[in-house]
Amino acid sequence: MDFKKHTINITLSIDNSVISKGSGLFFKGEKSNYLLSSKHSLCLNFNTCKNRVCDFCLAPVDNHSVSSDCIEFKTIDIYQSKSEDIALAKILTEDNSKHVVVKEYSTYDEEFQAWKGGTVDRLILKTPKRDKTKVQLDISSNINAHGDDKNDEVEGFSGSPVFINNHGDELLVGVLTDSCGINDISCVLLTNDIINELESYYEENIFKFKRKKIL
Repeated sequence: MDFKKHTINITLSIDNSVISKGSGLFFKGEKSNYLLSSKHSLCLNFNTCKNRVCDFCLAPVDNHSVSSDCIEFKTIDIYQSKSEDIALAKILTEDNSKHVVVKEYSTYDEEFQAWKGGTVDRLILKTPKRDKTKVQLDISSNINAHGDDKNDEVEGFSGSPVFINNHGDELLVGVLTDSCGINDISCVLLTNDIINELESYYEENIFKFKRKKIL
């Protein structure tokens, strides 16, 4: 999969008033097309919420409030993970999409990447710390068209897919969620449990999964 092509910008708005902007991954499941992002990127209360603790929160969402400048689509349903800041929307679109392959996170993977939807902005990421289903990523560099330093611009990356390049194959690892300090951001890993949760809701094999080789 070409993650630059399939990472789109997301605009959340009501009555032409923009609530927030983020990113997401559009791709093809077994039967339907989907948009993967963070819950807070689709939350109607994003600007007024004081807690901003999204893992166990069921955000107020509206299918008609989600749009993108990259592709035209209609949102059919939005499912929110019960334990992580991840949301998966079923969408209708005439744009061609590809299947996505998920790779289990490994400490041997040294470099991760994330595109900002609809732009040429890209984060190069390292992995200093992991905590269960989340990994803290260090921004090694922020490649953008604006000449900003790596600490100065991460807005709009929320919901971006985090991926690795594995010998020419781009593989999904997780979803970028929060800024967790200067030069650090947080990624929710797509573990077996989260994949099973998402696929059970939609009753469809949505992701392809690259499993470890058994020697």
